[in-house]
Amino acid sequence: MNDGGTICGDVGWPLEAVVWTDAESLILHCIKDAPVNTAQDVNNAGVIVGWGGQGVGWCEAVVWPNAAARMVLLSKVLGRNSPFFLLVEATAVNDVGAVVGYGIVGANGVPDAAFLAIPE
Repeated sequence: MNDGGTICGDVGWPLEAVVWTDAESLILHCIKDAPVNTAQDVNNAGVIVGWGGQGVGWCEAVVWPNAAARMVLLSKVLGRNSPFFLLVEATAVNDVGAVVGYGIVGANGVPDAAFLAIPE
């Protein structure tokens, strides 16, 4: 929950990410590659983070810049020098937009490292 009382999470099956404010609830936009998704945290600017995937054994860390925005797969915006193969789940976002979560560093396919993604 952020300071304005906005909360996030998921509803139904397949899971759909949702944000609740004092005025409404909004199902967040998903993409074809990630129709199953959940929201884990929302900051005071309304940036939402979580994960999205196919629903069986595969998911990626995602961010929604706001409740009306398109989902962005964080692995698609990794820097060239990143040690990560895949960012699996974004678990929190602070008020400057820094995102934490976990991902896969090696080719073993096992989530094995925490990440901190700082926006440029």
